[in-house]
Order: sequence, then structure tokens, then C-alpha cells
Amino acid sequence: MRHTSAAEPAIEQAAEGAGAVPVEVFNRMTQLEQQLAEAQARLEHRRAVDRARVARWRESHPDEAKRQNRESVRAYRARQRGAGS
Repeated sequence: MRHTSAAEPAIEQAAEGAGAVPVEVFNRMTQLEQQLAEAQARLEHRRAVDRARVARWRESHPDEAKRQNRESVRAYRARQRGAGS
């Protein structure tokens, strides 16, 4: 996996309209699709872990969670009132 942006190797392209696409293009697309799928899986896993952590914290600190929720709702409503003017 490449982490730095480096110039891609030049790929010889067929003449316009020939309809032939080099195999390297398909290989690169497959590789990019695989990297995207892996990154999306890692992100979803991290989000699930974060949601579980927050849920555990909210269960063990119910009063603080309620206070934070009230403040969040109050701030949201204040923003909505300010935007509507």
C-alpha cells in the first residue's frame, strides 16, 4: 500500500477509438476498489467501537449525559432561532 503521493507509472494507451484498454488500468481499478472497501470497513469498525464506548459512558454517567444532551438541544435551538431571523 502506497502512503505517499507518487507519480503513477506511464501506461501506454491505445489510439483513440480503438476500444482497447490496457490490462494495467483494470488491475489498478481493482486495486483501488479493494483499498476503498478496506478503508470503509476500518471506518465503520471505528465508528461502531466509538458508539459502543459512548453508550457505555452514558450508562455509567446518566446525569452528566442528560445535562450534555440538554445543553446540546439548547444550543441547537438557539442556532435555529438565530438562522431564522
